Amino acid sequence: MPFGRLEAQITVPVAGWDGTINDSGAGGDVAWSVPAGTYFLPELLSELQTQLNAAAPTDTLTVSVGNGELGTGKVTIASGGGTFAITWIDLDLRDLLGYTGNLSGASTYLATNHARSLWIADCPYLAPNEVSPWGGWPEADFRTVENAAGVVWGFMGQLKETSFLRWETVKRSRASKANEATTGESFQRFVEEGVWGTAAWGTPTGPVRFFPDASASAFAKYSVTDLKQFRPEQFSDGWAAGPWKVELPRLVLIETGEQGRDTIVATHLTSAGSSVDGTTFDSASITVAAGELVLLAVCCSQTSTDAPPPSDVSETGAGTTLVATQIAQVDFDTTNPAHNCSLWRAMPAAPFTGTVTFTFPATVTACAWSIVKFAGVDTGGSNGATAVGNQAAQTGSTSSGTALPLNLSALEHVTNRAFAAYFNDSNTVTMDPQAGFTEHGEGAIGSPGARAQTQSALTLTACDVSQASPTPLGGIAIEIRSGPL
Repeated sequence: MPFGRLEAQITVPVAGWDGTINDSGAGGDVAWSVPAGTYFLPELLSELQTQLNAAAPTDTLTVSVGNGELGTGKVTIASGGGTFAITWIDLDLRDLLGYTGNLSGASTYLATNHARSLWIADCPYLAPNEVSPWGGWPEADFRTVENAAGVVWGFMGQLKETSFLRWETVKRSRASKANEATTGESFQRFVEEGVWGTAAWGTPTGPVRFFPDASASAFAKYSVTDLKQFRPEQFSDGWAAGPWKVELPRLVLIETGEQGRDTIVATHLTSAGSSVDGTTFDSASITVAAGELVLLAVCCSQTSTDAPPPSDVSETGAGTTLVATQIAQVDFDTTNPAHNCSLWRAMPAAPFTGTVTFTFPATVTACAWSIVKFAGVDTGGSNGATAVGNQAAQTGSTSSGTALPLNLSALEHVTNRAFAAYFNDSNTVTMDPQAGFTEHGEGAIGSPGARAQTQSALTLTACDVSQASPTPLGGIAIEIRSGPL
């Protein structure tokens, strides 16, 4: 039986969490910021990864955590290239991730301490309903009153599902803050900082997410009530002997990963391009509702062996400017002219109509794009951060081919979608989507050629493209997360 894990909600303040990165590939300190919003740890790490890569576009950085069954609970920040350095301006973020100082002189950094907001169990759990949907039992705020004649009046207001979670044989290092083997690993610290809100990022009553299998993606989200003291119960004599019982005694179900998810609806907005040399390129006008995810696939060429991705992608209209966030980028043709492809995300907080401007750090000789919006997605985080699934973007390239497989891991939920953007350097060779995928659009321009194609599918994870003639190919695939109903 799996042991499970708990995650507490993290609130990033209005000013965001800031730092700088000095990457050997680019040089110099470049500022980055995790935007204000509410996150759980995997989504926070995904957002941090996005911001680091945007600040160091010549490298590919990954941010991950060992949160599977009996995992270390430690965060790793790694470079796909050379060394890099990070300076933490906001120490709340540094401490939450388990680091104890600034990072310098290496290409991989494993945190010293256990990540806060995360508790990984080391024994089986007990719950009143140990199968999906993890709701527990119904509870109503039912009230009655009766008079002297025996006439009864009744009222029932709210109906909810309540539950509890209990682990009965926890080692003392994972139970008590004073006896942690690794700082940050105890249930006591999780409760104090994340559930009682003693940490600056914590929120009283949560919510918390419970993963019945710490290595799987299904979860239930609860509000925590009636937890006024932490007093683990000992089942044998002697503190050192243990084991210890810890629990969340009363939980109110908010949602689960097995039900109550919205249906993602895709709408192609525009696909086009330009072969006029320049540093800025404008799309046709697009219209996006508040809370819709916008994915922007961009391909460019340059008369060199190293084409740059855009330095900025922004939408401007009706007095509103919305700046997109880069998800991933890859060079797929390093001959002259070179080609680069990148994928960006945006999510307006208010209805938006306007054009998209792709801005490059240097003159490029061609730019093609394909823009798609998705309704029914998770609207948490900043700029669509939690609408992009926990798993990292999959990227690939080939100098000459007719296909380019990109394989995502199993999707978090059956209502999530796989999305892929593919790119080639031809103005004549078209691309066909993988079987089962819907092509949204394909933007292409003439000499020098550049082409961007977008496609998505429900539940499928094996992304690919096919073309009649071999050409250089690049691709980026992500998971799109559905939102709660």
